[in-house]
Amino acid sequence: MESPQLLPKTYALLAKCDLPLIEISKGADVGLEWLKKFRARLIPNPGVNNVQALHDYLVALQPETNAAPGGPSRQKKLIRETRAS
Repeated sequence: MESPQLLPKTYALLAKCDLPLIEISKGADVGLEWLKKFRARLIPNPGVNNVQALHDYLVALQPETNAAPGGPSRQKKLIRETRAS
């Protein structure tokens, strides 16, 4: 079961993200159609794996003060690798 905070935090992070959905989809490794429906809140049970992947990707895009575990340089490297592929 998802953390009670994971879903609302992910919705909030997605709302603040300025990247195109296609780029977010590729970076988070979630389907574009799923992401569109998720953003529109059309999926009653979006699935913890996709939500977690999206959350982790969006957190990694945040400024270093809000970065997820792994350190800012590791996160920037992952984002660069994702964008390059």
